[in-house]
Amino acid sequence: MIAVHGLLLLFGWLEYKLFVIVWGFMNRATYFYLIIRVPLIIFINSQLVFKNVKY
Repeated sequence: MIAVHGLLLLFGWLEYKLFVIVWGFMNRATYFYLIIRVPLIIFINSQLVFKNVKY
């Protein structure tokens, strides 16, 4: 019974650590996504505007 309790505590700790690791990666990925996506959208929109200008 003590071994089972110890395993449950260990798995709870591992689950918490995995959650923290995944959460950290998600935050970093979100920041990089925004850092790359926002300037890219601005650049593409400016290219489309210049492409559609008729003289």
